[in-house]
Amino acid sequence: MSPLKFSVCGSEREATLMRTFLEPYNTLRPPKERVEVTNIPWEEDKETFTQMALYNRGDGIAEVGAPIVSDLIAMNALRPFSEVELASLGGTAAFSKIAWENANRVVDGQVWAIPWLVDPRGLLYWRDMLAEAGVDEQKAFQSAENLEAALIRLQKSGYPSPMSLHIGNTFVTGQASCSWVWGAGGEFFSPDGKQAYVTQPAFLEGLQSYFRLAPYLVPENQSSGLDFFMNRQCAIAYGSMWALSEMISTPDHPLRSQLGMAVSPGPVYAGGSSLVIWKNTHNEQEAVQLIRHLTSREAQASYPLQIEHLPARQEILDQPPFSTDPVLSGFVRLANGGRPFPTIKLGGLLQTLYCTSIGRIWMRVTNEPEMDLKATLQNEMALLSRRIQTWLD
Repeated sequence: MSPLKFSVCGSEREATLMRTFLEPYNTLRPPKERVEVTNIPWEEDKETFTQMALYNRGDGIAEVGAPIVSDLIAMNALRPFSEVELASLGGTAAFSKIAWENANRVVDGQVWAIPWLVDPRGLLYWRDMLAEAGVDEQKAFQSAENLEAALIRLQKSGYPSPMSLHIGNTFVTGQASCSWVWGAGGEFFSPDGKQAYVTQPAFLEGLQSYFRLAPYLVPENQSSGLDFFMNRQCAIAYGSMWALSEMISTPDHPLRSQLGMAVSPGPVYAGGSSLVIWKNTHNEQEAVQLIRHLTSREAQASYPLQIEHLPARQEILDQPPFSTDPVLSGFVRLANGGRPFPTIKLGGLLQTLYCTSIGRIWMRVTNEPEMDLKATLQNEMALLSRRIQTWLD
């Protein structure tokens, strides 16, 4: 037998944490059959997994971002899970609704990926800073218009850049925009999934509201906008659990009582990752056994928090600390009200194309603030629509 390969997404930090987490598991295995962990940076995952699929280089198991699952299925790169294997993991009922639905994991009646981690996004804010500016936190996040009005008040109260949104990260800013689109009633596709709707008025209206945030954002040439938020130099930030790692790990953190969370102007984007087995894997049963371990109650209760994510297993979310800690339970509420990126065939390609378009628009908005935003959005989304329609047809 040979070592079982396991690719995790993220930095070397994530790989190191996983190696440490798996030490007790590996101790029980023969030295030549232990799990070997490597990392794939998130910004390289789509290209790396595509190359592995094209050239049949996949081996072992991999953590895969939710939208990319459908791409790998379409490329015939994965091994499906049997009904017996799925049942041994607890079945579909073992996982939270958003964890199961955030990937196109069931194709032709077979399950190809198992939920593992959930990453809800939303708006974080400082209650006292909003109150001092005369902003009602109960109303400020009810609509895009209310949010913009709140940002104007914060600017007038002495915060020139009252909001942090990492527009330099193409995928984060693209995923963030979905909330404004959904809040305006926009959808990526027609109800039957056969027509791209990214040029529809509601979709474009949502994007216009999103890009109108530009005058209120912490400049990208500053240090991390999330640092600005945690240092209380801005009042609102778009982020997830990774933005609050210190606060999550410190129950008596002095600023906990001032932290608020809200959905964006529409349903929040709730991402996450799944575990897949490459079809060329030789030690299949060892791969299933590892996935069973990683999705077990014990593992789900501890590991996701180490990397600032929610577990996919519902019963863990229903228990302390996720049910009792104000910060963690807040993220659970965000996830429960969240939506995934469209789970269609080639969803990973769609996400790449869409987020790249949003990134291009942000560059123009930043460098040409007087440009015609409406015309730019129409042109970009028309181009995207034509590309999407080629594979829908």
